[in-house]
Parts: sequence; C-alpha cells; structure tokens
Amino acid sequence: MNTAFVSDGPDVLFSTSLDGQTQNMESTPTTTHTPSVERPNHEQRNKRKRGAANIDNQSDLSKAFRERSDAIKHAALEMSSALTSDITIAARRLHQIEEIEFGTSFYWDATNLLSTNESARRWFLGIPENKFALLYLEQMIGRKHDD
Repeated sequence: MNTAFVSDGPDVLFSTSLDGQTQNMESTPTTTHTPSVERPNHEQRNKRKRGAANIDNQSDLSKAFRERSDAIKHAALEMSSALTSDITIAARRLHQIEEIEFGTSFYWDATNLLSTNESARRWFLGIPENKFALLYLEQMIGRKHDD
C-alpha cells in the first residue's frame, strides 16, 4: 500500500510500504507530517455541514406541511361551497315543482332528504323533467305528495 502526505511547507514527504523509508522530495529530510492533525477539523466541518443540512431539511419539511395544510383547507372550503350550492340548487328545483306545496309534511320531508342525502340530491338534480323528479321524491320518501 502506498500512502503520500503533502504538507503546506516547502518539504513534501511520502512513504511507501514497499521500502519502509521516508524520503524527502527536496533537500531537507528533517520534517515529518502527521495526517491525524487535519482529520478532526475535516470531520468537524462535515458535522457542521450536516447540521445545517438538517436545519434546511426541517424548514423544507415544515414548509411542505404548511402548504399541505393550506391545500387541505382550501379543498375543504371548495367542497363546502360546492355542497352548499348543490343544496341551494336542489331547493330551487324543489320550489319549481308546482305539485309540492310549501310547508306541507311532504315538502319538509323532501327538503330533509335533499339536504342530508347527497346521492338522492344528485339523482334529483339529474332528472330533467319535474313530473319524474316528483315521482323520484315520492319513491324516496315513501309516500305520495298529496297524502
């Protein structure tokens, strides 16, 4: 195994395990260089770098969590407004059906069904003609509108 150590001074030393001798590349053979002096400083620099990287990663992670949280809140707000608009549209549609009289028990049952059951509300909104929408409500509520 060959190892070489380079110093900052005028002397450059190297040693080889083949000959077991330390040779000076220049004229003065009195200086030796120990490599262990540099290693702790290098390791300390790496530890500092890793610590800074961890801080950067933690700030990136907290930023990502904040952005994700904001996205979830935004999506929930959009879903809430979409749900509200579906309920509003269903209520308007219910008022367009002339056979259903405001304030009757069938009206309140239909209002309750359409405000609490999303599937029923979507089906109701998907039926284009009022007479078939009324038949759908009667089927879902379980009785005729004029009972």
